[in-house]
Amino acid sequence: GYENTKITDEAAYQGKYSLKFENLPGTHDGFVGTVKYLLDSSAPLGKKVPGNYDITSLQAQTGDLLRISVWLKGEDLDPVEAASVGDQASFAITPIFHNTYGNNEGWGEFWSSDIPLKFPAVTSFDWMQFYVDVVVREGATSISVRLHPLGRFEGTVYCDLLEIRKLDLVGVETSEAIPVQYTLFQNYPNPFNPATIISYTLPKQSAVSIKIFDILGREVRTLLNSEQGAGVYKIEWDGRSNYGTKVASGTYIYRIDAGDFTQSKKMILLK
Repeated sequence: GYENTKITDEAAYQGKYSLKFENLPGTHDGFVGTVKYLLDSSAPLGKKVPGNYDITSLQAQTGDLLRISVWLKGEDLDPVEAASVGDQASFAITPIFHNTYGNNEGWGEFWSSDIPLKFPAVTSFDWMQFYVDVVVREGATSISVRLHPLGRFEGTVYCDLLEIRKLDLVGVETSEAIPVQYTLFQNYPNPFNPATIISYTLPKQSAVSIKIFDILGREVRTLLNSEQGAGVYKIEWDGRSNYGTKVASGTYIYRIDAGDFTQSKKMILLK
C-alpha cells in the first residue's frame, strides 16, 4: 500500500465504511491486496495452514472463469490527463495466482496482470460496479487480488464490496464495467471549445439515441441512433450541426433516449 490509502466513513456502497485511495505520491504505484483464497476443494483443507484466513473454496479448477468485481466511486478525476497518459493513469484490478495455500506459506506467485478499468470520461461518478474476468491458470492453488491505482493516477476513488466468483462460460459479458442503471454524465470539459465528451451507461442492451438541441429546443445534431449492449460509453461532439457547419457560442442541451430512460443536461460552447 501507500500513505494515501485509508478506511473511511466518508462514503460507502454497503454498510458504513469503504477503502479510500487518494492522489499517488510521485509516480509510484499504490495498492491494497487481499489474503489468498483457495481455488479448489481438493486443496488440503483438512490440515491447519498457518495464516490462511479463507475457510471456503471457490470450487474453481484450471480453465474455469473467475469474475472479480468491486464497487467504485470516483471524485476529482482528470479524464483529459488520463486519456493522454494512458493505462499508467488508470485504476486497475490485479488478479494474482499462487501455487501456495496459506498467507504465511510464501508468496508463490507465478501469474499476475494489471487490468486497467475504463472509467467514464468525467471528473466524478457515483457508485458503479466494475469487473474483470480471468481464467484459472494451470498449477494455481489460490488467488489474491490487488486494488491497484497505477503510477500516474490522479484523483480519489472509494472502493467497496470486492467479490470473486466462478462463472459459467455461457453468456459472459465482455465489457469491463457492469452499470446497474442508466446514467447520463455531465459532459467534459464544460464549458468547451471546440469539442466535448459525453459519457453514459447502459445496464442492458438498448436502442440508444443521443441528440443535441439549442436552447429553443431545435435539433442541432444527432450524435447516435443505434442499438448498444450494456456498458460504459463515451461519444464526442465537435460543435458541428447535422450539416457539418460549426454552431455559434451558447448553451446547448444534450439528451439521451435509451429504452424507457430519458435524460437531458446543459452544456456551454464558448469561442
